[in-house]
Amino acid sequence: MLATRSSYHELTAILDKVAAGELLGRRQDIATNQLLSHALEQLLARNKRLRDSEAALMNMRLGGLQYGRAAGASLVRGAADDLRTWRQP
Repeated sequence: MLATRSSYHELTAILDKVAAGELLGRRQDIATNQLLSHALEQLLARNKRLRDSEAALMNMRLGGLQYGRAAGASLVRGAADDLRTWRQP
């Protein structure tokens, strides 16, 4: 069907512009959501790295508390033995 009235063509032109505007708006929304998603992924990865390093530090501190006295005594005993057996070349 071909319409010859100009009001029909004006209306379809307006509707085409509205549809194009909505399409651009949706594309901008998609781009914004992708950007936010990437930012969230970066924050999650950073948070995981921080938690992993804090857990490793806590494990080292707990190990020091658990075995520190024995390790220190062993170090002193080994140094004392080395000093007793050392001879000048």
